[in-house]
Amino acid sequence: MVMTLRVSCTKASTDPPFPRQFSEYGERTDFRLLEPVSGMLVAGQPTLFRFACLSTPEVAVVQGSTWMKLKRNDKGVFEGSFVPAAGMPVQISIPKAGVYWGVLEYIVGK
Repeated sequence: MVMTLRVSCTKASTDPPFPRQFSEYGERTDFRLLEPVSGMLVAGQPTLFRFACLSTPEVAVVQGSTWMKLKRNDKGVFEGSFVPAAGMPVQISIPKAGVYWGVLEYIVGK
């Protein structure tokens, strides 16, 4: 059997497929990103963030001077909804030695 497959793409996506990772993310073997897995967030749209990490007491969503600490549920997963604003990236930060470190960064589209 011979098949011919033709693929046509009218617009290539420039959206990042995953959030940008910082070294602290790679150093933690127990940090799991559950959602959102796309590196692009929509401004003004509520976004559910979910992360599993047993080795940290807190996870925060940070955009500029706006901070929101995620709550740990009964299964040990940090989660919460955040509405990103346009114009600034959103970072996921965790504490280490009294300072918060960025582990992931999302781009915010319009």
